[in-house]
Amino acid sequence: MRFFQNKTIGWKPMCISQVAYRLFALVILLVMGHFSVWATEADLRELMQEDDYIKASLIVVSPGDAIYSAGGHLAIRMSCPVQSVDYVYEFDAALNDDESLVLLYLNRKLRGEYIRLFASDFLNNVHKENRQTEEYPLNLTPEQEVALWANLDDAVDGGSDFPFSPSEHNCCSMLLSVIESALQESVFSSPDVAERLEDSGRKSIEDFFSRAPFTGLLWNTLLGREFDTPKQAINLYYPKMIGKTLPFVKNPANGKPLIDSKSNATIFKGDGYGAYAPHIVFLMVFVIACFLTFMNVKGRMCRASQIFDWCLLGVNAAVGCILWYMFCASVFTGELYVNYLMAVFTPLPIALMLIRKPKIWLWYAKIMSVIFAALLICVWFVPQLQYYGMWLLVLTMLMRGLYSIYKSKKKITLKTKTL
Repeated sequence: MRFFQNKTIGWKPMCISQVAYRLFALVILLVMGHFSVWATEADLRELMQEDDYIKASLIVVSPGDAIYSAGGHLAIRMSCPVQSVDYVYEFDAALNDDESLVLLYLNRKLRGEYIRLFASDFLNNVHKENRQTEEYPLNLTPEQEVALWANLDDAVDGGSDFPFSPSEHNCCSMLLSVIESALQESVFSSPDVAERLEDSGRKSIEDFFSRAPFTGLLWNTLLGREFDTPKQAINLYYPKMIGKTLPFVKNPANGKPLIDSKSNATIFKGDGYGAYAPHIVFLMVFVIACFLTFMNVKGRMCRASQIFDWCLLGVNAAVGCILWYMFCASVFTGELYVNYLMAVFTPLPIALMLIRKPKIWLWYAKIMSVIFAALLICVWFVPQLQYYGMWLLVLTMLMRGLYSIYKSKKKITLKTKTL
């Protein structure tokens, strides 16, 4: 039997053997293609077992000018040079364009999420902010690198958000927990590492905000009692200490340090900047208060001391409004906000400014003087007063409060003598 094509277009007859041969050749090509794909997958698996196929590293970013970046930042970089893939993963606050990080935090509604960026975009953003960036290669096995990349993608694609908190859910603790899941061991909480960490975040706050001390002062004021309670070791890490602490963390799979402190590479070196210490400011305010009080006792510079006292009361009322607002907001979120400084800073001066009754002011001065004195006596039990010289500010307010009581009693004595 023959298959014929139309002769008018020049096709020639084809026998059955030719058809079978061509079908056989087609089958061979399909089989070869299948084995070629299988060989490619096998080669890919073999490549993935090589140390340089996937590169994992930690990126430590120096503090920025904004309040949310004043403590630095941590990110994980995952790259595959063979496939020309280069990503950076981070945990950051989830914000819309019209939202304020500070207002969300004050309302106890600040959330955080895992983010995936092209490495070039991430580094360009850091470069624009003029922040120094250091990269520490992670000493992971190929299997751990694959697991880490998969865990990071799952964290991003899962779309879950968490309450953003400097004491628990922050850029360090959330990323380090992903690394622990890839290592399948709680390496960041091991006894050898934990003894190098403080037992609460408050003790490291000055070092954390060393390049932005007034931002540190703000956070020291806002962060309440929960920041002083003992934490799990993984919640005590912050970007600046990564290069100092992680060399002591051992990878259980290969026994190597998780990072080598001498292997970091500076991607971009930002310009340094100086910082004024709040201690100096509070010391100057205290000296001014001492001088004015001394002059007031002699009956001089009463107008200057009055302006000074109004400024102190204004600062007290402004900070008090913020702290008490956070307390009221926490009642609705279910996480009660407790801050010892709420006893120092209150909105009461605003109401007293409107009333302007000397007797009420005298009672306010007496009550607050007792509170100030009690806090100074128990300063070792109030961690917030131990940092940034805040006890000097309390001592200043105590001095002016005692002088107000002295002045009121002196006026009463003069009136009695006159009568």
